[in-house]
Amino acid sequence: MRKRLLAFTMAFVALFSLLTFYLGCGRDQGSQEPGERDSGRQVKSGPANFALRDLQGQIFRMKDYRQKTVLLIFGTTWCPSCRSEIPHFKQIYGKYAPRGLEVAYVNIQEPQDKVARFSAKYQLPYRTLLDSSGEVAASYGIRGVPAMALLKDGKILTLDYRLIDGYLEKIFPR
Repeated sequence: MRKRLLAFTMAFVALFSLLTFYLGCGRDQGSQEPGERDSGRQVKSGPANFALRDLQGQIFRMKDYRQKTVLLIFGTTWCPSCRSEIPHFKQIYGKYAPRGLEVAYVNIQEPQDKVARFSAKYQLPYRTLLDSSGEVAASYGIRGVPAMALLKDGKILTLDYRLIDGYLEKIFPR
């Protein structure tokens, strides 16, 4: 009886966590022009200083990218919107990585083998990081996926998904 209760509780917690992320999947995060302060979301003056392992076991340290422009893409393997946005993410990478943009996909709370299969299946050209605990996503205030954080010279420019393209055009003009 005790084992059944424990199993039920664990299943409920896991389902609740997935449902919480799923309901946030593709959520509208407001609209504004590049350069305006993100409305309704707290924007920190600097990025969270974190270190995460990638799929190859190498460590990505945010502090090593303080003088660069970095795009963090937060997502999960099970989110339909995350999968449907992959062509857009690849387009951003193909257009701006040669100009100096560092792009990293931050997978939230999933096992490495599952994320590795996802990365291979969708042929992600950018580095895939494992946020096993979800602490990095939480430090950026990520409540739904897909989500992005654009950082430049040690400061968060925007967390608003819809403003990323406008900011990138201004940072990396043709």
